[in-house]
Amino acid sequence: MDPVLMAGLPEIWLVHEVQVEPFAGAGAYGDTFGPAVTRAGFMEEKRRKIRDKNGAEVVSNSTFYTQLDHVADFPVGSRVAYAGRVSKVLTADRHDGAGLPLPSHLEVYLQ
Repeated sequence: MDPVLMAGLPEIWLVHEVQVEPFAGAGAYGDTFGPAVTRAGFMEEKRRKIRDKNGAEVVSNSTFYTQLDHVADFPVGSRVAYAGRVSKVLTADRHDGAGLPLPSHLEVYLQ
């Protein structure tokens, strides 16, 4: 298979859309977020134990798979809206195919 064709997730995976408000920081009046953007990907609603940014075991209720170039939209603490509910980003894992015939993508674990 041509590695160029596997640069990102195949179009067939981009069946769900989420609205994400990137976490911008904490201030005197609480958390602040950037403007909402829509991102396409694949939502897997499955509970699993993961490790958060501090190494603590937490439960993720769903995982959103999207293109690797959206990594800046999903910092830890961001709000993600999907199917009438809002979740927070617990952590996100980058998977870079680095020229191999593997899809480069981002796995976003949601609370």
